[in-house]
Amino acid sequence: PSSRSPKGEGRTVVMATRLMFRHARMEDAALLLGWRNDPVTREMSFNTRMITMEEHLTWLVQQLMGRSKWIYMALKNEQPVGVIRAEERGNIVELHITISPDHRGKGFSTLAILWMMERLSIKKKLFVARIKDINAPSIGAFLSAGFAEVARAEGIVTMCRAPSL
Repeated sequence: PSSRSPKGEGRTVVMATRLMFRHARMEDAALLLGWRNDPVTREMSFNTRMITMEEHLTWLVQQLMGRSKWIYMALKNEQPVGVIRAEERGNIVELHITISPDHRGKGFSTLAILWMMERLSIKKKLFVARIKDINAPSIGAFLSAGFAEVARAEGIVTMCRAPSL
């Protein structure tokens, strides 16, 4: 169950079973970059090289300003534990999740995926995730969120879930 409550300048904080969510903002840049450059995150990313702050800031501005892009911080006890992103492309919405190294293995990925799908369910799009086949925790999180594997090629697993009608 989720509930919505206004907080601050038009922002919405949403509570899931054990997490709250808020829009990401520029002040999150250093934290997000730290998570992105974590060795495990890099190993599981399609781009495995270290990202500079300049590159990251350019990317973050594009995410925050994009018309068909959403990026939310997942919070536990008001502390950031992860980030969930969605990008709409035609008839699909592609989801991306990163959990803080200190908070992995606690089920937060599945909660964030389910929350984002509920948030975007009005769009009635197909939800998609592309994951490296060595990333068993992410594959498991998407399976737990009701996704099914639809393709596996060249080290990439493609998973999909239709919107709830």
